[in-house]
Amino acid sequence: MNQLIWIVFLTEIELALLVSGQLSGSLRLTAGYAANAGRLEIFHNGEWGTVCDNHFDNIDATVACKELGYCSGIMHQADRISDGHGAIWLTDLNCTGSERKLLHCAYNADSTRCRHYEDVGIHCFLSCSTEEDGGLRITAGYAGHQGRLEVKYRGEWGTVCGDHFGNVDAEVACRQLGYWFVSRLNIIH
Repeated sequence: MNQLIWIVFLTEIELALLVSGQLSGSLRLTAGYAANAGRLEIFHNGEWGTVCDNHFDNIDATVACKELGYCSGIMHQADRISDGHGAIWLTDLNCTGSERKLLHCAYNADSTRCRHYEDVGIHCFLSCSTEEDGGLRITAGYAGHQGRLEVKYRGEWGTVCGDHFGNVDAEVACRQLGYWFVSRLNIIH
């Protein structure tokens, strides 16, 4: 009978930070339309709080998404998420993109000038293949989740032909991009 045993080692500092089953600095997405999208929250001082969108950009979103186990991410417009409540823990984030955790980025903990209508919303992507041949991306849309589908081939981006491209194809492309479903498919000839 083989058994696998997992042992977790915590330093005294990490053990002291472990409160109610959450490690201080942990991230989560809430109030989103999918598990990989929503309002970004961080656990600090025993409670969940939000992140202010001052100076927040797609690089910061990608660092947060990678910390959450995704490949990359984009920032949502403020009107795409509901306002949070409670503390606003961080503002003025300035990640370089090389950080492994959001708290490794430069930030300001004085968020007194922020309000919850400025809470950050992000959309995280499961697929990392946009830099390789066969990678997909959405361009020329009104928002990051809609637009023209493009594919990378031999190092260059090009459009996808609409002939015989249907809902099943669109669903596969959407899943590859980290979305859950297609809400509408328009083919322009």
